[in-house]
Amino acid sequence: MASVVKCRLSELRTELQTSQSQLTISKERLKSQNELLKEIKQNYSELLDKQQNKLQDFVTSSTTLQTKGLDLRNKLTHLQNEVKTINNKCVKLKEMVILENKMKIQYETLLEDIKATESQTTCTCCEQELSEQAKCKILNTKYTKRDGFVTALQELSTKLHTLTELEDQREVLEKEIKTLSIGHSVLKKEQQLISSRILEVQEEIDTL
Repeated sequence: MASVVKCRLSELRTELQTSQSQLTISKERLKSQNELLKEIKQNYSELLDKQQNKLQDFVTSSTTLQTKGLDLRNKLTHLQNEVKTINNKCVKLKEMVILENKMKIQYETLLEDIKATESQTTCTCCEQELSEQAKCKILNTKYTKRDGFVTALQELSTKLHTLTELEDQREVLEKEIKTLSIGHSVLKKEQQLISSRILEVQEEIDTL
């Protein structure tokens, strides 16, 4: 009987040692798993922070590009309105060019008429001798008309001088508009690219 009890106690000691060993192994495993879980959580947190920072950078860049794009759009609109105003002025000035050409023809005709009158000795209507007094009166009227043409042509010439200046100004503005339009297109493409990256990063965050 004593030997049976002794044998049983020995078995129990062995079982206890085995259980203690298994418990120790389980504790070690649990510790390792906890450390691994902690590391995973830390890595996840770092990755999430990294992705969120990236997302914020993209959003900031997108906002900056939107502001720049709006500024460029406003500048383009302003320059296009200036060009439109210049075009209207040029149309009016070109109408004045036609008027100037007509006036020059009338002026040349008047000069020829004055020259003929200065050498005239008889009246063209009644073919009687033309007195100096009558001739002077006719010439003075034509001289006054000639002076009026000279003054008008000078004024037109001064105004038409601005036509060249306006056309030069328009050319400069159109070049600037072209440059700004290219810049606006580039910004628009960058905005589209960043918007696409924002969606990608957001999807990456959602899958974490």
